[in-house]
Amino acid sequence: MAHFCLFFLASLDEMCGLRLYWASFLIDVNVLMLFKVVCMMNQIKFNKLLPKRSSMVLLATLLLPFTNTQAAPVWTGTADYLNATSAEGDEDTVGPFNQYHFGSGFFLTSALTNPVVGETVSGWFQTSVDSHKLLSSGQTVNAPNFNTRGTGSGYELTAVSTFSFQVTNIDPAGTISFNNPTGKITLYFDTSPDYSFETDTGFSDGEELMTGNITGGNGVLSSFGIGAGQYSLALSGSLGSSNSLVYNPTVGGGDALFSLSANASPLINSVSSVQGHSVANGFVATTTGTLTLTAVPVPAAVWLMIGGMMTLLGLHKRKMSA
Repeated sequence: MAHFCLFFLASLDEMCGLRLYWASFLIDVNVLMLFKVVCMMNQIKFNKLLPKRSSMVLLATLLLPFTNTQAAPVWTGTADYLNATSAEGDEDTVGPFNQYHFGSGFFLTSALTNPVVGETVSGWFQTSVDSHKLLSSGQTVNAPNFNTRGTGSGYELTAVSTFSFQVTNIDPAGTISFNNPTGKITLYFDTSPDYSFETDTGFSDGEELMTGNITGGNGVLSSFGIGAGQYSLALSGSLGSSNSLVYNPTVGGGDALFSLSANASPLINSVSSVQGHSVANGFVATTTGTLTLTAVPVPAAVWLMIGGMMTLLGLHKRKMSA
């Protein structure tokens, strides 16, 4: 059984008009099997990408990009937690930033012992934010009073999700591909840090800062207990909302990317339930990940109107010069 050591994420924006996510997995054995998992996430044939010339090519292909073609650009702004309704005056104004980084969390689904293609699987997820990131610099943004410990002074940010997805493929090695996710995710602000995985409490007892519907995504889970997934979220309009007093400018959505590890660990052994659902008869995994915030997209009608105005202006100038 492979031991999961590290999963890290980076984002490269505005390259060829796409947002690229790099996922790198470092494991002590079965590197090629994990490479296959990453390839499956990108719908690329494993045997066609297997390098034949050098280990440098292998390293490059392990940093295979997850491509998200969502039109909305990355949001960059500030979060003034002092403006939250429940703020007590010792919070921070954080920014500029554009990504929440999640620490350890838990992912629980109904049993996956004998999955069937076409089966719909229900699940629950909860985690805490451990930092604010600015992707252009790769740096953690300063937030002096931000608490990540689940106890003590300051304020904490936690996230919970209820979701479902469909099993779309199971390969001969037992790797499960899933797609068509639906569900909801909510980010909470709490001035009394108290989250606890062991007691399954403190994740949803704060003030809602943003809530959104899952609008797309996919993922894989390997037979040796690790996997990855990506989800798109709508945080504006009829599909979600964010606190406009806290976030400036308004947040339109988000792209979530996370890793999974179901290998036995003291952390997994310490948890008996997730959002009140027992882990006894389900599939449970630890997670780490990110939520990259996206801006409110400009409606297509506005672009059409701007294009029409520019055309009329050009015709008018041409007529005046004639």
